[in-house]
Amino acid sequence: MKRVILLLATIALSVGIAYAGGVVVRQNFQSMTSAGDLTFSNSNKTGTTDFVTYNCSGGKAKFAYYTGVTPNVLGIYLQNSGAIVTTDVINDLDSLRISYLPSEEKTIKVYISTDNGSSWVEQTVHDELDGLKSVQFPSVGNYMLKIARDNSDFYIDQITYFTSPPCNCLRVQIE
Repeated sequence: MKRVILLLATIALSVGIAYAGGVVVRQNFQSMTSAGDLTFSNSNKTGTTDFVTYNCSGGKAKFAYYTGVTPNVLGIYLQNSGAIVTTDVINDLDSLRISYLPSEEKTIKVYISTDNGSSWVEQTVHDELDGLKSVQFPSVGNYMLKIARDNSDFYIDQITYFTSPPCNCLRVQIE
């Protein structure tokens, strides 16, 4: 009997682990533009993909080329005070990574909203490496994002989103 319970528990845990895996969505603006998966409007202040829409505002925020490397790299340029980029709602968002240029240390602010942008809550941004920041959200949720320039200009060349579907987990009770 104990073997049967152990077998059932193992199967249940395996199924739970298989469904617990989330989805990784990489938004590399250069390659998406080359492939036709990113379109621009509003004088390059709005970028639309199948996954999310980016809206640049404040300062001189827009999609532009970073010319500090060869070949030039397309990114979201957050230039001058007040420059931000916001997204529409991203479902089941767990965490994200922001790749930016130039890769020297920058202060990047990330905010989330659960009420369609009426209020924003600042998140803790972790330094992984120069040129790479990460944010782990307090819980998996449906969030709008706001990424803001703090004290120096930079280009976001890629954002990687980690989503995790809601858990429909099976509870196993062993007696």
